[in-house]
Amino acid sequence: MKTDKSDEDLPAEEEKCALREVIVEEPVASEDSSEDYSSEEERKTEKPKHDIPPEYWHIQKLVKYIKTGNQTATVVALCCLKDHDLSTEINQTAIQEIGGLEILINLLDTKDLKCKIGALEVLTELSHNPDIRRCIADLGGIPLLVKNLTEPARDLQILVAETIANVAQIKKARKAVRKCNGIPKLVDFLDVNEVYLKTPPEQLTADQKGLVNMAKAATRALWAISRSSKNIQVMMKSGSVPLLARLLRSIHMEVVVPAVGTISQCADDPGYQLAIQTEGMIRDIVRHLATEENPMLRRYCAETIFKCSENALTRDMVRQAGGLDPLVNMARNPKTKEDKPLLAAVTGAIWKTAISPENVERLDQLKTVETLVKLLENVEEDEGVLSNVVGALCECLKFEHNRSTLRY
Repeated sequence: MKTDKSDEDLPAEEEKCALREVIVEEPVASEDSSEDYSSEEERKTEKPKHDIPPEYWHIQKLVKYIKTGNQTATVVALCCLKDHDLSTEINQTAIQEIGGLEILINLLDTKDLKCKIGALEVLTELSHNPDIRRCIADLGGIPLLVKNLTEPARDLQILVAETIANVAQIKKARKAVRKCNGIPKLVDFLDVNEVYLKTPPEQLTADQKGLVNMAKAATRALWAISRSSKNIQVMMKSGSVPLLARLLRSIHMEVVVPAVGTISQCADDPGYQLAIQTEGMIRDIVRHLATEENPMLRRYCAETIFKCSENALTRDMVRQAGGLDPLVNMARNPKTKEDKPLLAAVTGAIWKTAISPENVERLDQLKTVETLVKLLENVEEDEGVLSNVVGALCECLKFEHNRSTLRY
């Protein structure tokens, strides 16, 4: 009869098994694979403590004070925290690794105004980082931000709008703002007295400056939010069109740029295109098109004209406002050729406005065909630019005299 191994044999058997395990675990690798293995281990190894700057530990101590301290200690710690350079990766990591984002977001639900403002000043700076934007959205920060838009403190409202403008660069946050009914609240902040919008900053009172700054922050937030077609519809229903038209007439460029950017973004919607026309925005858009010191503003103006000029009445309005001349001048300008998004917007606007024969007549006076042909000569030109140039030439060459010009 077969029996189990005796107890005396077990130690020897265990020793044998243990030996086999050691042999299996020992890697037998080539020189190249051992290098890969060591480099992988280096990536996984945390940074040695002596390589971490003292500021890292100081920031983590401040976050602990914010978490465990009383109201006064929290405010002081927040003030000290915002004095650090929060744009650097190591300082952002210090806050994240100790759970600082959760603590800052929770402070938005407190009743203490100073704590809220301190937390928002830090969050506004941190939210320039794309990864932190996602964290704020994932941690439920948007509902709390929208809730604070109804607070009466102007400084708090401005910080909330600026933070939303940063966080709403991601899709999840844009949707959350709409779901939390934040869009109508932001639109309400655009309603600023036109007198303030046309008064130089040094002549405004502190309260009037606050209203203008609130409009700037809210417009930036709406600009980010308007990347969603559903949000554009809500903005229209909330009465944004006439308010944006008023902001276009402002002398404060920090208000005008996000306003034009928002209008350009919304102009993808056919209903908004019609609203831009009926509100008489084209004249002001053409006026800003001539602002040579601000290429970004000119780009958004040209983009708006490009998107809206499918409509014959809009094309006529562009010509009557004198918009064809600056468009052609910009297409000739060597500086414009270096800015591909601007050049694409300009050539696109020329293309769409050239659909009207009356506009082609003026474009001919400006020798536009010659300008467009020169752009075609650059074989390395951006594909979007070339597409627009060909479209514009197609419209201009419907006339015999332009075909003759092209031949000779």
